[in-house]
Amino acid sequence: MKNEPWESTQAIGGKFAKICETMMKSKAWKQLSMRQRGLYLSLKIKYTKKSDGSDNHDNITITCTEFHDEYKTKKTLYDDIDALIDTGFIEVVSHGKYFRKPNIYAFSSEWQRFGTKEFFVHPNKKRMTKNNK
Repeated sequence: MKNEPWESTQAIGGKFAKICETMMKSKAWKQLSMRQRGLYLSLKIKYTKKSDGSDNHDNITITCTEFHDEYKTKKTLYDDIDALIDTGFIEVVSHGKYFRKPNIYAFSSEWQRFGTKEFFVHPNKKRMTKNNK
């Protein structure tokens, strides 16, 4: 019997994004809107792991051009990025604002602490805005 594409353990026709049940049941995940969850999954698609074990979990970029169809305004995209940062799913590795380059983001596991007193997102790990220069 042939497996359906959603049942397969192989990526049929391309990459797939994997998230765990623990994440989906977390307070942080429930805090996100459906659009913000979709953005996170889009970022997960950018994750690659090479045969030597190296990966790009701390070298993910987001540009307005690539998300133009989903986001009609930059502000909406930036608000969703901020929501992913504020819930501990991603963090800023490098600010590119002053060089007119995209920020570089990393996946974070801080979402596991969201809603506890141990949860803290350092201002340096946030997107650079007027409020936190």
